[in-house]
Amino acid sequence: MNADAPPTTLSLERQQELRAARAANEAAERPPYAWTRLAADDVAWLVQEHGWATGDAPGPRVDLQRANLAHIDLAGQQMRFARFEGAVLYGADLHGADLFYAHFTDADLREVQAAGAHLAMARMRGARLNGAHLDQVNLGQCWLPQADLTGARLDGADLTSAQMEHADLHEASLVGTRLTWARLEDADLRAAHLAGADLRGAHLERAQCDSADLRQASLRGAWLDGAALYAAHLEGADLRGARLADAQLAGAYLAGARWAQADLAHTDLTRIADLDALRHDLIGDEIAAHGLQKPAPERSAAMAEAADGLARIYAALDQRQALAPADARRLRRRIRALRRAANHA
Repeated sequence: MNADAPPTTLSLERQQELRAARAANEAAERPPYAWTRLAADDVAWLVQEHGWATGDAPGPRVDLQRANLAHIDLAGQQMRFARFEGAVLYGADLHGADLFYAHFTDADLREVQAAGAHLAMARMRGARLNGAHLDQVNLGQCWLPQADLTGARLDGADLTSAQMEHADLHEASLVGTRLTWARLEDADLRAAHLAGADLRGAHLERAQCDSADLRQASLRGAWLDGAALYAAHLEGADLRGARLADAQLAGAYLAGARWAQADLAHTDLTRIADLDALRHDLIGDEIAAHGLQKPAPERSAAMAEAADGLARIYAALDQRQALAPADARRLRRRIRALRRAANHA
């Protein structure tokens, strides 16, 4: 849908209906097509009628605020910078659509089909996206604070630097999703599927992550202060450099996680589900260091990192007197052995 598209045929009766709806709304100081039921052909005609710009060229933008676009087919269409504030797009087909910087504040986007769509920098504060299919969608730098994404599918999506404070992602699927530097403070991620997700540098302060699946997720440098991670699965997760001050980890699974440079101030690790594995098995940093087939300088750095990660686990458990004397001695020997290996490498 663009200015170069061929003329769209719409019956004269329908054209008059749309013009009358616009006149009535403007007289009432409402958006031009508020509460007007529109189909794809209607939208194509309106683009031509108003000369709306749909690409990067200057000009007036598509204005469908508060319009009823339920189940509309806009797959593959280009409507950059379009305005859909308060619009109803329930069940709409937006596959592969280019909606860069479009405005969807308070819009109803439940059950939309938008796999592969381009929604970078879209404004979606308070939007309802329950059950939306957003696999592989580009949502980089998107604004989603207070949005409802309950049960939405965002597998493989790009949410780099997205603003998602107080968003509801309860039971959402974000497998392999890129969330680097995303703002998820106070977000609801209970029972969310985040296996293999990239959350490096993400802000998850006070986020609710109870029973979340974070296996093999990268949380390197993430901010998890005060986060609730009750019964969360963090097996094999990368927590290097993460801040976990006052994080709640009761019932969580942490086998094989990486801990180098993690901030564990005031973090209670004594109530995790696999505490015995943390005390006795190799942590992720050790596994990575022992399996590294690299030149000596890199092996040395990996061994030093492993020693640091294990030392942090030792300090966190020792502070709460959660180590039997034999376990404490065994951990200290492992730390010393790693440091010697680092020096020798």
